[in-house]
Amino acid sequence: MASFVGTLDEFIKYINPRVKNVINGLSRAYKAEVGQCEHCGSVDAILEAAHVTGRERPVIIEEVLSDFINGEVITVDLDVFESRLITAHEPIDKIIKALCRPCHIQYDNSGNQPRTTSSVEGPEASQDEVNNCIVTNSDITNYLRENVPSLPSNVIVNLLSAEYCRRIFGVHFSVLKETPLNASIEELREYARINGYNRWSTQNPIIVNGRQFLVLTQWYEKNRTLFVKWKESR
Repeated sequence: MASFVGTLDEFIKYINPRVKNVINGLSRAYKAEVGQCEHCGSVDAILEAAHVTGRERPVIIEEVLSDFINGEVITVDLDVFESRLITAHEPIDKIIKALCRPCHIQYDNSGNQPRTTSSVEGPEASQDEVNNCIVTNSDITNYLRENVPSLPSNVIVNLLSAEYCRRIFGVHFSVLKETPLNASIEELREYARINGYNRWSTQNPIIVNGRQFLVLTQWYEKNRTLFVKWKESR
């Protein structure tokens, strides 16, 4: 039984090669089954496996590891991790797209953020249903963009604290990231990244009393549930 103890950065450094091999094994059969690029329909091109937007490999890794992290330290049985990693790729057609190289590049650069839930038509929702309707990342980021400007300063201070946000929401980063008010889009993109991965959205920064904030995009199901509880308690 092999176990890992270390930080997320160390996990990515040492375990990521194995993760890639596992995912390649999962996607190989799927690409063969699909037999053509899912965007352009090419049957001659070599197909690549692209994670759907919002379910990228680093996102899935962090989601799987979220049950095994204490502060900054991850302690996990690697067989358990691998089993959960495989489960997190089911059904595979919802996680992986079989794309030719040009379509893969275009897809990665498109910035599409598909919603994970759909709107439901029907009778007017009760207040409890309204309170619990924030279930997607987009709902949370939109709520924050709309409401942060009216929040008390002490609440904003809390949302800027990674420790507070980890304790209240179970996320690994602060909900708000402050940036210079005059930062260029290139600079905002740098502020939004950690270890090369986007953690905060650079779209529609929040401006409050001459200060500018980016909004966290890394929300998983249990984090969203905790966010709704926080919202309802206000």
